[in-house]
Amino acid sequence: MREKDHQDLASIITITTKERILERFAVLWEHQDLFIGEEALVNILDELQLVLVSRVQAEWFLRVPQQICRAWNSIVSENFHVALLPSSQR
Repeated sequence: MREKDHQDLASIITITTKERILERFAVLWEHQDLFIGEEALVNILDELQLVLVSRVQAEWFLRVPQQICRAWNSIVSENFHVALLPSSQR
């Protein structure tokens, strides 16, 4: 995450929601190199946890399309111990 983005997140979260941030990132995700996208996802979630003083929760991803949740599931599970999809949909 760029330093400017890192500094702005506390301000941004006052006018939007974590769900909308992740929904917007899902659009950007599809156009990123896989490694860069994975690193960005982990960074965004880390920063959201810090700003919100809350651990990542599956409910944060309700606005993210299912196909993106499938792609993110292993990353989020490995780094934050949260499953985005029921085991039957992974």
